[in-house]
Amino acid sequence: MMDLGLQALRMRVLPVLALPQAVHGHARDSPCGMCSPSKPHHSIDHLKSRIHVPILIIHQCTITSANTEISAQYRQQMTEHHQERAEAYFSKQFAKSGSLHKYDSVNFHAILVPVPNKKLIVDAFTKQAALLKGV
Repeated sequence: MMDLGLQALRMRVLPVLALPQAVHGHARDSPCGMCSPSKPHHSIDHLKSRIHVPILIIHQCTITSANTEISAQYRQQMTEHHQERAEAYFSKQFAKSGSLHKYDSVNFHAILVPVPNKKLIVDAFTKQAALLKGV
């Protein structure tokens, strides 16, 4: 089962890694004016706007523990609570890495997973991971 997941990952990753070698639709041994043997063209700049980075954040949330269903009021409370925090995080992240060329073209997605009791989930995950690891 693990082998199939790794194989699927390779199938998704390898074509992306192969793109810069054939950027202009020619083989390496017959370069165009932009890609000469003395000046190979291996930039990923054209791919940066297609990069999506998911950031999964699981956190214990009092708003979630106080609600039993996802209502319009719950969504509004969550938006108000997390909007400013997310903007501050991404502003700080951009300040640190903004000097990287085309960093602003990369798409980041914050995925919030608010839970009433984080410890229960983390403990269950750690236990399952230890079983799979054989520890």
